[in-house]
Amino acid sequence: MNPNSPLPLVSIISINYNGARVTCAMLESLKKISYPNIEVIIVDNASKEDASLIANEHPWITFIRSKENLGFAGGNNLGLMEARGKYLLLLNNDTEVDTGFLEPLVKRMEEDPSIGAVSENHLSS
Repeated sequence: MNPNSPLPLVSIISINYNGARVTCAMLESLKKISYPNIEVIIVDNASKEDASLIANEHPWITFIRSKENLGFAGGNNLGLMEARGKYLLLLNNDTEVDTGFLEPLVKRMEEDPSIGAVSENHLSS
């Protein structure tokens, strides 16, 4: 998070369940994005594996460990309660993002306050 940024804060929320290495790969891709004002919240949904390596390898994130598996919606709700961003991005933990993926999404939201949601769709051939 960059409190001096003129750009709105985007809270990126993702759920982990027994996929710590996959989640870490997603976080590595998020470290490379060009949008300068994000916070990342990872909710561990009561994994049976030790998910502490996520927070240990990525101390810049907010890591929430749920005592019970709340499912996708419930896990995201835990993250949403901690989010401080103007915009919220729910991102699957098996996603790896392109460097500039966030700017067009934020730009579109800023252009039209009547829009409630945007998405980006890349089809590869």
